[in-house]
Amino acid sequence: VGEDPISPSIFKGELDEVRIWNVARTHAEILSNISQELSGNESGLKLYYNFNNLGSSPLVEDQSGTSNNGILQPLVTAPFNAVYSNTSEDYIKTEWAGITGSSNRTIEAWINTTANNRIITSWGKNSTGNRIDLIIINTGLRVEIKDGHKIGGTKINDGKWHHVAVVFE
Repeated sequence: VGEDPISPSIFKGELDEVRIWNVARTHAEILSNISQELSGNESGLKLYYNFNNLGSSPLVEDQSGTSNNGILQPLVTAPFNAVYSNTSEDYIKTEWAGITGSSNRTIEAWINTTANNRIITSWGKNSTGNRIDLIIINTGLRVEIKDGHKIGGTKINDGKWHHVAVVFE
């Protein structure tokens, strides 16, 4: 999901409930609605793809009210109102540049995959130093921003659903 997907590292697996916030959410705030759909009018919510309204159109409607819609390229729907990607050519493209620079933000998603070295979300441009990537690498979640990165220790590519959340302050 993102403004500038990088093939062949595009995510392979199931994806649901992608949420981008322009605030640094606390652990308690994330846990308070981790397993429920949002209304879309929550304070600070800038992009929300719940994938519940997918049909024959490639449009992925942003449920946050900010009209940051995406286009399926050519992802297919999966059971339980998620999106399933099984090739390196599948992605959701949006013209929204995301929240870049040093602004606070939170990125959340539910993922289910067995793939490795794949980008979950990607926004911004490398040339300006504002690219932000969430990547599955070495079985964990790698967060890349500007010239640095962090890698989590929990295995997330085991074929089970996992909620991933990254907070930038």
